[in-house]
Amino acid sequence: MRYARASLSAFGEKWRFGIDATPPVTPRVAAFVEACGLVLEEQRSFGQETERKPTDAGFVVAVVP
Repeated sequence: MRYARASLSAFGEKWRFGIDATPPVTPRVAAFVEACGLVLEEQRSFGQETERKPTDAGFVVAVVP
């Protein structure tokens, strides 16, 4: 995340996208990719998600059905 923010800042860009990371995040990610016509294959968070603390970032693998 630090690298992404530093890269955006270096070019004078603002962060313009994100998914609500309130735990549990997987159902929100699945709904987002499904709204784009895709199917969630895998979702991984960087760090430990707890009931009270979301993770800072993660990645998604989605496939075309």
